[in-house]
Amino acid sequence: MDKILIEQLRLNATVGVHAWERRIRQPLRLDIELHTDVARAAISDAINDALDYTAVVACLRALVEASRFQLLETLAEHAARVLLDSFSSDWLRLRLRKPEAIGLARDVGVTIERRGSNASRRVWFSLGSNIERETSLRAAIRALRDRLGKLVVSSVYRSEAVGFDGEPFYNLVVGVDTDMPLVELAAWTRELEAANGRVRSANKFDARTLDVDILTWGHAIGNFGGIVMPRDEILKYAFVLGPLAEVVPAERHPLTGDTYATLWAEFDQASQPMRRIDFDPSA
Repeated sequence: MDKILIEQLRLNATVGVHAWERRIRQPLRLDIELHTDVARAAISDAINDALDYTAVVACLRALVEASRFQLLETLAEHAARVLLDSFSSDWLRLRLRKPEAIGLARDVGVTIERRGSNASRRVWFSLGSNIERETSLRAAIRALRDRLGKLVVSSVYRSEAVGFDGEPFYNLVVGVDTDMPLVELAAWTRELEAANGRVRSANKFDARTLDVDILTWGHAIGNFGGIVMPRDEILKYAFVLGPLAEVVPAERHPLTGDTYATLWAEFDQASQPMRRIDFDPSA
């Protein structure tokens, strides 16, 4: 088995069960072994054929510094899932230590081994429309189901247009397990929007028949062919976070590690009012 190794990675995080630990950042040390096939890179001597150590470190740094877990075990588990999905690896070993956490010991920590799967991953989409709303959303659900299979569909919420004056939007989130590569999936969603009358303009905020955004691709973090995961709208907009908290409250945001239920409870919901409507786009 070929592996890349990163040892003694030094990062700081908010982690611990005590009140004082929730107010400070503490040093952590990480050792990572990540399975990858190095044969192609060994022959070509080209960085594009190798698993980039810098990208692995950047991914871990973003995750660890944004997280606020109580237990090292939870942080280690979440980091393992993120690494496996972000780098399409099928195995890793991660050792996470908290130096001098106990006076009589040099370190305390946890070591875990996990296996991943390249077969499929859960993807969450955000769907929105403020032109021919019911027709557009029904068409989107039908196309997603026909192309990708069984869907998890949230309730539909009505919210005011953000960033421009226009008709209120209908919004929902849809989840599906798929093995379609992210770049291919993104290209297909653009075709889906166009097929339903979406006309793109230079203005990010405008009326539209159909908006289909990929929110998460498994637990992946990073830039994948120009597509950044997870999409930052999850943490910015009620019409995205609210439906996620409805259908998968215990699922964790890939970057922060917080559950969607926790994020929604902490969100300023009064600043972006919305209401659930009696409309089933799957019907």
